[in-house]
Amino acid sequence: MWKWIVKGLAALIIVGLIGAGTSAYWVLNGWNYKKISSIEEVRGEGWRRVELGRDLKNSDGSRFYGLARKGSSDNLMIYFQGGGLAWNATTAANPMTQMGMLKIMLSGDFTLDVSRIGFYTGEIFWLSILSQGGVFNFDHPDNLFKDWNILYIPYATGDLHLGRSTATYETKEGEAFEIHHTGALNVEAALDWAYTQFPNPEKVVVAGSSAGGAASSVWVEPIARHYAKSRIYQISDGIHIKTDVLKPAMETYWKADTSTHFGFDAGPAFMEIAYLSHLDQPLPNVVRYLHTNTTYDEIGIAYMKVLDEVDVDVNDEDAVAAYWTREMRQCVSRLASSGLPYSVYLSDQRVEHNPERTQHTFLTYDGIYDGEQGSVRFIDWLKANIEEDKPLSVGVSLLETDQVESHRTN
Repeated sequence: MWKWIVKGLAALIIVGLIGAGTSAYWVLNGWNYKKISSIEEVRGEGWRRVELGRDLKNSDGSRFYGLARKGSSDNLMIYFQGGGLAWNATTAANPMTQMGMLKIMLSGDFTLDVSRIGFYTGEIFWLSILSQGGVFNFDHPDNLFKDWNILYIPYATGDLHLGRSTATYETKEGEAFEIHHTGALNVEAALDWAYTQFPNPEKVVVAGSSAGGAASSVWVEPIARHYAKSRIYQISDGIHIKTDVLKPAMETYWKADTSTHFGFDAGPAFMEIAYLSHLDQPLPNVVRYLHTNTTYDEIGIAYMKVLDEVDVDVNDEDAVAAYWTREMRQCVSRLASSGLPYSVYLSDQRVEHNPERTQHTFLTYDGIYDGEQGSVRFIDWLKANIEEDKPLSVGVSLLETDQVESHRTN
């Protein structure tokens, strides 16, 4: 999956550069999207760029904007884009960029090394949105979201969409540099816009992949409170993280203050804590929590190797993989027995280029329409839980250690 992410994005960059000519800068920064201030301005299909304010910033100081698509139904999806995180000076100084992805593609070296590709998206990868399929393939007849309104919240702040600060870091040479960890401010502006444009949706899906999946587990709380009469569904796609670096980063650099803004104190098992906090803070409507993971997530494990504080030798890749899958399975098991309305889709689908690793996320890939786990397609799992309101979990047998190990070694 990682290899095809790079190739797909790089190909789009090349096409964009060729098509743009001297306007390449504007194309790469999304300026060719048709801009709107109201969803009523939309005529026809396709994404529109939503201007949310000149003061809103990405990590590099470029302007933040949202993306929206008008549907024919009263339903609404709010999607949080993923893209890594920055938790100290070393990681903050090394973001992913679109041109960096192009260089990796041209080099032909697709080794999944987070320290080489960058730790977080430092700019809005708007071109990658064009290459996304899955729930954003609006031409597929099985897509239950093809007629939904969609607010797409890009991610380029390195803070899990939770930051409220401009942090000053220092390089090894002693030079100071600033990173705008303003993800929460960007989200709040996007949500304020959505609340005025979509006042009474019947159903609301709050979804996100990877880092965006962590964000959706937090932001579903204020969204559910606002849409108190709507039926709410939350999707955390391809996210499991447990590390001691998160809390210091949130406090020192991001100024996230989850206690004040979301009612829970962040800790190492961040997403699990966010989920379980909803048991102590009952929402006005029932939220159905949908969680996806794979047994040996190649990108999840790659990030675990570079995190500073985990209970395993990060130089031993097999040990890191075993640690990651054990912690993920234990997290899913606890959530499944917590009393939350919780359903999981756990898969052991392997990536072609590394038979010991499994894919990272599902929502934005067309494999959701034909790939199966236990004879159940991912899209049918979504339909059961969201369209039919029938709770369904898939791949539960993979929570058992021996079952996971047998799938990995066969």
